[in-house]
Amino acid sequence: RDSNLAEKVSLAVKVFEKKKVDGDKSVVTFTGLSGDWKTTNGVFKTDNLSMLSPYFNISGAGTADVAKQVLDMKLRIGPTGEKGKKVFAPLHIYGSFSDPKFKLDLKDLVKALAQADLDKIKQEAKEKLEKAKLEAKQKLDAEKLKLQNKLASEKAAKEQQLKKKLADAKANALKKVEDKVGSDLKQKLNGGTTKAKAEEKVDKVKDKLKNKLKGLF
Repeated sequence: RDSNLAEKVSLAVKVFEKKKVDGDKSVVTFTGLSGDWKTTNGVFKTDNLSMLSPYFNISGAGTADVAKQVLDMKLRIGPTGEKGKKVFAPLHIYGSFSDPKFKLDLKDLVKALAQADLDKIKQEAKEKLEKAKLEAKQKLDAEKLKLQNKLASEKAAKEQQLKKKLADAKANALKKVEDKVGSDLKQKLNGGTTKAKAEEKVDKVKDKLKNKLKGLF
């Protein structure tokens, strides 16, 4: 229990959580504590101190001189989760065991939070832009496909009309040829029949003349 430490931690938590911390500000509640300590001539040293709390995590390094009853710890207070790796408040604890000093640097924390918010806004804007681009591309592709289908349908219809016109023209031309050939053939046939009849009449007249001449003699 240390009211100075609790106040510093509470202040840092309020900044990076952007909300009021409930509970007694004179008490720092930890749910986990770990770290490797090495001792040399009564001086304890750690490079991986870690303290866990429901609101925040503390990590850092430093020394504690048991003989002189002084400590020097440089810690980082940050929110829980991945955010705490980028956003943190430097806390320097130094001085005697009986009256330690606490120096909390909130400037870096505020800058980091502002940068984090800016990065979040940029990311959201980027995602919205990418989404808008994708929707625009999908709409354009749909319109393009619709136009292609329309053009293909119109082309098929025109080709069908052209084929029908060609077929009709071919049929009409063939009919005209057939009609002309038929007419010429009929005329020729009619002309041949008339000539034959005329020759038959001439022969009959000749026969009558021959018979009359025979009767005279």
